[in-house]
Amino acid sequence: MLLVIFGFRNRSTKIGEGRFHCPTCGVQRSYALRAVRRWFTLFWVPLVPGKVSGRVVTCDVCSTVFPQSVLTPLPSTTALWAPPSGPTAALRTDEVTLLAPVGRMLKYTSRLGRAPR
Repeated sequence: MLLVIFGFRNRSTKIGEGRFHCPTCGVQRSYALRAVRRWFTLFWVPLVPGKVSGRVVTCDVCSTVFPQSVLTPLPSTTALWAPPSGPTAALRTDEVTLLAPVGRMLKYTSRLGRAPR
């Protein structure tokens, strides 16, 4: 009786590198961009390459694997300031509105010099 062991395995090859904001680490880290290809194996030896099944990004520090979409840049946080208007304009010159990258509006207001409500 002849026993034949065959199957499929995914293997990746490095196709690029750079720096990105790692969601796991929370800071800028270096990454490796990898193309993942499916292979036919015979006795655990990859013999016949299949099609490329996708691209992934691997953090070089924490080794977490992310989809390639993690490399799309987020809009930068921009502080927008407009001078207040109206009768209390002189009392509200310390208000600044910040636009967060997720599109939410955050309001930072210092309590110094603020008119009571």
